Amino acid sequence: MPMTSFTLVGPVSLDAGPVSIQCSIDKAKLPGFHVEGAGLSPNQAKEISVRVRSAIAATDLCAWPAGRVTISIDAGGAKLTASALDLPIALAIAGISTDGLLVAGELGLDGSVRPVRGALQAMLLAQSLGLRGVLLPAHNAREVLEALDGDLAVHAIARLADIAQALSTKATLTKAPPSPRTTIDFADVRGQDAEVIGAVEQSVKMRAGLLLSGSPGAGKTMIARRIPSVLPQMSRDEQIAVTRAYSAVGLSDGLVAQRPFRAPHHTISAAALVGGGSSRRPGEVQLATHGVLFLDEIAEFARGTIEALADALRQMPEASRPLVVASANPCPCGWRGSSLRACTCSDEALARYTARVEAASVKLGLTTTATVPAVTLSDLRGAPAGESSAVIAARIATGKGA
Repeated sequence: MPMTSFTLVGPVSLDAGPVSIQCSIDKAKLPGFHVEGAGLSPNQAKEISVRVRSAIAATDLCAWPAGRVTISIDAGGAKLTASALDLPIALAIAGISTDGLLVAGELGLDGSVRPVRGALQAMLLAQSLGLRGVLLPAHNAREVLEALDGDLAVHAIARLADIAQALSTKATLTKAPPSPRTTIDFADVRGQDAEVIGAVEQSVKMRAGLLLSGSPGAGKTMIARRIPSVLPQMSRDEQIAVTRAYSAVGLSDGLVAQRPFRAPHHTISAAALVGGGSSRRPGEVQLATHGVLFLDEIAEFARGTIEALADALRQMPEASRPLVVASANPCPCGWRGSSLRACTCSDEALARYTARVEAASVKLGLTTTATVPAVTLSDLRGAPAGESSAVIAARIATGKGA
């Protein structure tokens, strides 16, 4: 009974664990395909069988074995992403040796090798296990190569038919011109009071949460989106930490070099916001690590969601904790104190709304506040450009006030 063993990336989260795959073929038994030991459902095992069999047939990798094909998987009890098992299973059936390589990849029915989540985690795992390299889908090569620090061999494959070439050739990174640090700038913020920019600077300097209050259209979201542009550039370790989170959810297309900005909708569940669960999938707070987490209309977030976020933030290391920025209207309808429209809120509704905003602010540590005044279109036409992000960032770095 021929047998081939592979090491594969395990559950896709901020970390990964080793998985061993073994294939045995018993020609004396009736034809069949069985997956053992991975905790996969019958439907998942059947889908793997269909993808692998079709991909092998489409590329003439080998003749499908006669007899019973048994795939034994040892994942240490971890929950796996079934599609990432396709490539190592296909190579095991074909008897292709990848000794010392960590292998992961999903197969298309036409033999294409599709990207997987957690490619960076696979590279880090291979390094920690002392393996000689990784074999991954070509789409995932950039994030691994850009993060690689060492002599680990990276082999990339776009089609199953190219496996021989992929194993004999290391992937290389095409140098691209450096991209600008950011595409948005505080210079776009016109007509705002110096106090608003001063509150942003204070929040960044003190690493204190920021609450922006103002009527709809005042520019709260516009200001929040530009806060990453005044944060210091990320170190390499910070870039890798952010890329790990992005890679785990399939959002990475290379090393993440700019500080993240995440703005989840107020209908988001607590699990999606803080991550965890059986899949250990990162949530929005992990995707915002070393960056900014923006909660627009904070009063609309469920109380339990805010409490879960507060707990998650407390558990994160202070150095990687995202800067929490939130926005709120001055009242439920949004127009109290505005010269543009009359407020229609009752005193009771205002009291309830204010209490919700204050409770969320206390839980999340939003100790810096700023009122963002509404700016009319005529005011914007004559207003000069605001201070650039570079000027504000330099002032923050030197500790000087606005």
